[in-house]
This record gives sequence, C-alpha cells and structure tokens, in this order.
Amino acid sequence: HYLRNKVLLEKMIEDDPKNLRWHVHLVQEYMTHGDYEEMEPAARAGLEAANGVDNPEDNILIGSFYGALYLSRFARGIYDRAYDVTAEALSDKRSTQMCNAFMSLMAAAMSMRLKNYGAAYRHIKDYWIDFEWLEKNERQEFFQSNCAFIRNYNTDANVFEARVISVFAGLYVDDGALVSKHIDRISWDNADLTIPSYAYELISAYVNENDKTSKSFGRVIDRLYRNPSLAMDYINALPDEINANIITDALKRFSAMDIEIYKKQAGIDGDLDGIENLPPYVNAALLLQALLNAYEAGAGIEAIFPAIKQVVAIEPELAGAMKKFITSNA
Repeated sequence: HYLRNKVLLEKMIEDDPKNLRWHVHLVQEYMTHGDYEEMEPAARAGLEAANGVDNPEDNILIGSFYGALYLSRFARGIYDRAYDVTAEALSDKRSTQMCNAFMSLMAAAMSMRLKNYGAAYRHIKDYWIDFEWLEKNERQEFFQSNCAFIRNYNTDANVFEARVISVFAGLYVDDGALVSKHIDRISWDNADLTIPSYAYELISAYVNENDKTSKSFGRVIDRLYRNPSLAMDYINALPDEINANIITDALKRFSAMDIEIYKKQAGIDGDLDGIENLPPYVNAALLLQALLNAYEAGAGIEAIFPAIKQVVAIEPELAGAMKKFITSNA
C-alpha cells in the first residue's frame, strides 16, 4: 500500500500543488514507514506550498510540516539541524499555540543536550505559557489538535520531561519559583523512574561552577535520594575533581538511604549490629558509613584505602564514586 499511496499522493500534489492536506498526507506516509530521509524534502515542499498562506485551518497544517521536519532530523541524529527547525517554527507568526508549545519543548530538551542551560530555561518557560493557554482554551486545543506530529505536546511522557527540564534548568538559573512549581509533580520514589542523562550533566556543571549550593539544589538532591537508582546516577555524575564536602555528603546520604530501605523492608527497628547474613549492598553501606566517619575524624586517604577497596569489591557500582572521593581528597 505504501508505494501505491505514495504515487497517488504525488499525482494529487502535481494536480493541485497548493492543497496542503495532500502534502501532509504524503509526509505521514513517509513517517508511517520510517522513511525519514524522504520525509524532510516532502515537509519542506509543504512549507513552500504554504508561502503566502495565513488562515486558521492552513496554519494548523503548517505546524504539521514543521513537526515533520523536526522529527525527520531528530530521527536521523542531526540534532543541531533539528534545533534549527524549532527556531524557524517559533519565528513564524502563523504558528499556532500548539505548534509553539511542541517546538518550545523540543528546543528546551535539545538545549539541555547541548548544555545550553540558559536557552533551555527560556524555552521551557515559553512551553508552559502555551501549555496553560491551551488548557484554558479547550475549543482551540481541540481545533489545533488536528495538526499531525505536534499534537503530542501534552502526552504524559512530554509533560514529565517538561517538568524535569523545569526543575533542573530552574535550579541552574536559580529560579526557585519554577523549581517549586514542578518538583513535587514528579514521582521521585517510583522505582521505574528514569531521569534523562542531561539532568545529571547539568548538576555536574552546576556543582563545578558554584562554591555554595542554593536552597533549590538541596531540594533537588533530597528528591534524588528518594530513589537509590537516581542517587547512584547523581553520585557518579559528579565531577572527578570536586569539593570534598559534596562527595562526602553524597556518599553518606547514599549509604544511609540503603540502610533505611533495608530496615524498612526487613521490619527492623534499631541498629543492625549483630545481625547476620545482611545483603551485600547493606554491608557495603555500613562499611561506607564507617569509612566516611573515619575520614571526618581525621583519617587520611592512605589509612582508609583498604576499606575503599572493600566497598568497591562488595558494590562495584560505587567504583566511580570512590574514585571521585579519592580525587577530591588527594
């Protein structure tokens, strides 16, 4: 059916080149069959056919072409050129609120990947403006949702990513209000929760650039420590050379969290002294706590190095964190 539909639509476009719907249908055919290479020129041809067009119905279709262009480049890994599409769409006065919301979110996510955190912050603020406008204007939201490719601006996955960007980009630019608005709309303790790697890269950059951390930083770190997987990702994302207090605090919190989770699961009220057959990760956490207590009491790296090797032997995932601990105290 693909080749037949493609030939048919190409003939329809040839006969009626200004009919934007035929252009959209052709682009959708390429998308359905994963032909992202052909998708780009087809979307560009649709935009060229829309030159001089400016009416509500056709403007919705114009958003489809921008969405197709973006997805075509993103799917092929041409991220810088995908970002260019967002700039083109956002500067087009015909773009609908839904098109702008989608493009602002994509631009924010791309800016995070490119480590342009100030731009990510600006784009995510714009996303929420259009998102909230569409929430209040339900008829327009319904009307504009006829646009292919960009109608998923408000899927659960995209709203989740928007909240993550809001929290971390808000942290970076010290916008405590933006952090507060979204931080507790994320289910941090969900065992299946995954945070994009760009969030940890931002934290690493933030810690590297700031001698003192903000109240928002403390709140974000507290949320990460609700989830062992996120906590480990955070610890391993910290820069190799970092203030000793930050890495020590991170490791101490991580070990305390593992112990508390185990005690809660096992129904243990009190300390773990004398309890046999503890899980390896709990033994590693107890050893890590003792190691950090010794360090804070004045023991040098040389004195506690055997304990460091023991921790890593029990819990290999801590190897990166231990390397950072040694580097930060060298």
